[in-house]
Amino acid sequence: MFSCYLEYEYVCSIYLKTAIRLTDMKRNAMLEAIRKKIPPEIDIEIDLSFDIADRIDYLLQLRGLTHIDLAARLGVEVNDVCQWLRGLYNFDLETIAKIQTVLGEPIIEVVGHKKELDGDE
Repeated sequence: MFSCYLEYEYVCSIYLKTAIRLTDMKRNAMLEAIRKKIPPEIDIEIDLSFDIADRIDYLLQLRGLTHIDLAARLGVEVNDVCQWLRGLYNFDLETIAKIQTVLGEPIIEVVGHKKELDGDE
């Protein structure tokens, strides 16, 4: 039961942030109170999802491609790509790697350089 509640709260958080983002709503007391209840890790996850969607959309525009083109090149349904570009998709590394391969540009970058991480300066 607790798990279902957390999932419900997560979905509500996504829709609230989506509504604020898409409509550029002015902040009001009620929305701010609701927004402040979103746990920080969910807030970060949602922001990352939107950032990834924005990056994919930017690369598509840069290359003159549509979401239909991307779907065809990836062998997925157009609806899947539409969902990704709305920022409501929980991207996994496999999906990001496939999209990155098709678009030929990084979608996300990890902070730090491999040599720095290995201790080799």
